[in-house]
Amino acid sequence: MKFEKDTSGIKRYIGFDIHKEYGLVGGQNARQEWVMQSRRVGLEKFRAWAQANLCLGDAAIIETTTNVWDVYDIVAPLVS
Repeated sequence: MKFEKDTSGIKRYIGFDIHKEYGLVGGQNARQEWVMQSRRVGLEKFRAWAQANLCLGDAAIIETTTNVWDVYDIVAPLVS
């Protein structure tokens, strides 16, 4: 069985490189144009940053690391 998800509504692909005290985030559209320049966000401010900058229509790509689930719990309700 092949799993396919409809990505036609995706406007931005946001990547998260997670470290112990901060995350690096950046995003591109389907044409691989930067729509969110890479930036460093302290994890203590990450929830507020995510609520202000992420939206439905975004696809999140999160690095697997020790604190991935903390980031996932913040990001998942905000994105597609």
